[in-house]
Amino acid sequence: MPPEAVEPTVSSSPPARGIRGELRALLALAIPLCIAQAGQSLMSVTDTFIVGRAGTSALAAVGLSHALFFAVSSFGMGLMMGVDPLVSQAIGAGNPRRARGVLWQGVWLSAFVGVVLWAVLITVPSGLPWVGVAEEQIVQVRAFLH
Repeated sequence: MPPEAVEPTVSSSPPARGIRGELRALLALAIPLCIAQAGQSLMSVTDTFIVGRAGTSALAAVGLSHALFFAVSSFGMGLMMGVDPLVSQAIGAGNPRRARGVLWQGVWLSAFVGVVLWAVLITVPSGLPWVGVAEEQIVQVRAFLH
């Protein structure tokens, strides 16, 4: 076949943007995420300022409570993040019935996992003496988590 007879391929990729266009698009996505992360860090600093006035024991208990809560809740957040792509894929495939079904399964899953993780979070302070945490902090950790 002669080279003139070959049909050109059509690219489905978006038109090329310059570096400034790419940076603008990146910043549009990144700035809200940066603000959210800064807000989380600012909440921790605020907690430290407020609780720090109550003394080192209270500050230690709040720090331990935050760590325990984050460890347990991260599991639940990670599990629930698996529902997002399934719903998105169903919507993208034009299957709203499947999207609704997966969404409701996610709601029931979050309710069940939430109850299980709540029970874990409530019982975790009972195991703290095994790792050498003082009883004074355990009482405060339990109060904070409840």
